[in-house]
Amino acid sequence: MSVIAGRSGSRRAVLFFVTALFLAGMPFGCPARAASRVGQAGWFAQGRRPGSAEWLEPEEWLEPEVYAGRLEQGMKALPADRERALREGGVYNMYPEVPAALAEKVPCGYKPFYISHFGRHGARYNVGGYERMYEWLEGAHAARTLTPFGESVRERYVRMYPTVRKREGDLAFKGQAQQDGIALRMYRRYRPVFRRRAARVEAVSSTSGRCIMTMNAFCHRLTMEQPSLPVRMDVGERFNAYMRPSSASNPHYGPSGAIRKSGPAHDAYEADHQRLRARFDPDPFVQRLFADPAYADSLCKGDRRALADEFYYLVASTPCIDYEEDFHDIFTPEEWHALWEADSFQYYANFGPGSYFKGLQWAIADTLLSDFIVKAEEDIAAGDVAARLRFGHDTGLMSLLVMLGAEGFSTPAPRAEDAAAVWQNWRFTMSVNLQWIFYRNRRGDILVRILLNEQDLGLPVGEGPCYEWPALRAWCQERLALANHLLQSE
Repeated sequence: MSVIAGRSGSRRAVLFFVTALFLAGMPFGCPARAASRVGQAGWFAQGRRPGSAEWLEPEEWLEPEVYAGRLEQGMKALPADRERALREGGVYNMYPEVPAALAEKVPCGYKPFYISHFGRHGARYNVGGYERMYEWLEGAHAARTLTPFGESVRERYVRMYPTVRKREGDLAFKGQAQQDGIALRMYRRYRPVFRRRAARVEAVSSTSGRCIMTMNAFCHRLTMEQPSLPVRMDVGERFNAYMRPSSASNPHYGPSGAIRKSGPAHDAYEADHQRLRARFDPDPFVQRLFADPAYADSLCKGDRRALADEFYYLVASTPCIDYEEDFHDIFTPEEWHALWEADSFQYYANFGPGSYFKGLQWAIADTLLSDFIVKAEEDIAAGDVAARLRFGHDTGLMSLLVMLGAEGFSTPAPRAEDAAAVWQNWRFTMSVNLQWIFYRNRRGDILVRILLNEQDLGLPVGEGPCYEWPALRAWCQERLALANHLLQSE
């Protein structure tokens, strides 16, 4: 499916927008109007009405600084180190509300002319468990097996439940606001890219609904800034080979998937993972919530550690959703850190630089890196694409950064216990994004500045932050050859 917005007047602009909303599965209306409904759904539950002092007008909701402030107000029960607590939500860590200013280090005479991008979807709801958690807590309440603290957790959750019910995995309005801000900054920093005559924006998404809506929010902001900008959005299974490299849609996934499911490598990884999981003692957590621990055991077939995981993801994901509540007091700071450490290790081993699976876990991102290189060569030669945008998932970017040999993201740890010191999944925030900004001078020389979350990312290609395009391309081709060798050897 594709949709085009061009320079042919208001009729096509309206058609573009309505079709994009249909493509995204978004309620009819602009993001600002849709954002007002988060107020109607979430704030009404807390007695907030339009026109009141606590009501957020639609245009206010989309300002990152505003929702950051509201989030701040909602965080009332965090451990002393609030920043650490939010980070240790892992891949639910929120995007930096106001990214640090980017130092201007582009050589004189170079101007931006092309952007290649990959972005994770924006802040989303937890991928599962809302109904199950409601049934657990309400059942324990009916059986009178909750402690007074457990009752306080239940009361908070019951208040929040109408907002999260049947929203598993959905993009939150906070996620749309993140994309709105990233697109706005991209446009205003690199305005010449989008002002090129006869140049359009090409955007593709994975088939996930939250990614489609993310793409829509991002592209909508671009067209708000420049209504005449042609934007073409596309989504389909054919793109999943590189948009979701760690899925069966990728023809190179087979060896990587097999080695991670069984065999000596899997057994070694699983032994280390279980050792890290054992650092968390679930008994104090259970006793904190349940007056009758046997009832808690009935919920999880006696696996209290698995029960703790369910609560960990509830706590971690709540700052992402369109409701202000906090559950961090369920765990002590020490327990929270232990839960995060084991969670981060899974990503490190299965998608990052871990050494368990012979590099196959990151080699499958060759499809994504190839798309960056091939499309850049084609677009530069043709001159008709201003920006190429991709909207996918965190795991693809984790593997891609290892493929690139990115500084701080590609070094394995000597032991499982050291993994958290060298690689952290919280760095792959909601809306994490990689931007390649291409610059050119009058002689036609091309430099590429690579940004992760709008900050410079170091690569072993020479002195940064701007890399010569021939050198960067050669490095990527070298890494692709290595990935192909690893994949062929299995």
